Amino acid sequence: MRFFWIGLLTLNLNPLNVFAKALDNKGMVPLLSFAVGSFNVQRDKRTAQFQLEYKFAKDFLYARPMIGAFMTSKSAFYTYLGIGWDLHLSKYLVMTPSFAPGVYLQGQDKNLGYPLEFRTCLELAYKFSNKARLGAQFYHLSNASISKRNPGEESLLIFYSYPL
Repeated sequence: MRFFWIGLLTLNLNPLNVFAKALDNKGMVPLLSFAVGSFNVQRDKRTAQFQLEYKFAKDFLYARPMIGAFMTSKSAFYTYLGIGWDLHLSKYLVMTPSFAPGVYLQGQDKNLGYPLEFRTCLELAYKFSNKARLGAQFYHLSNASISKRNPGEESLLIFYSYPL
């Protein structure tokens, strides 16, 4: 009997089983997100940032394609195309890690060293019953040292995602 309970517990706590449940994307809808926050949040010269992002409803190997762009109050512009994984932590809580390469234009803002930049992001959101989301997003933007200059930057944003 002891082995029965150990086996049952092992099956239910199996990391692959838990991960598969977290990645359950049935009923996924496209999302249009609007965000506002701070560019270069961990440094002295912060600027306001405004972001627009579209997340597709279709997934490929549990990854959700996305496309987006942001602009800062000092005219920096970044546009990107990437993938994210919606991890459903509970019925109403979603964590989404994502990765997106893109093109950065400096404007009057921070020199990131190269136009090609890579965005690694983690967002945490409350999912409403209509599938809209309200949450926070933190990400790092870097050129992965493909140029001599690679200062990177971090952004912190508050977003609202509207289901389409």
